[in-house]
Amino acid sequence: MVDLYVQPPALAAQPSARPQASAIVRWQIERQSSVTNLRHETLRIDDPLARRLLTVLDGTRTRDELVAFVAEALPPAERDGAATRLSTCLSHFALHALLSA
Repeated sequence: MVDLYVQPPALAAQPSARPQASAIVRWQIERQSSVTNLRHETLRIDDPLARRLLTVLDGTRTRDELVAFVAEALPPAERDGAATRLSTCLSHFALHALLSA
């Protein structure tokens, strides 16, 4: 199958300094575990942290602010790994076309 576009989709290949999930993904993830990515594919997101993180990726928060957000969501024993966990989530979001350019 080949998808043809007049313009390239506005998706981010890598997370930016202020990552932004698509508006439809942020809306959908608050209501259900299945979301539609920017390639019009349906994905299921079961990880509670990933779900919470997607809701706040509106492009207004820096990576440091997002690390703090992730740290608050983790148990105290795992908070030192918040930056790594954030990077992993953001990389997965970019790979699966959930982030806007």
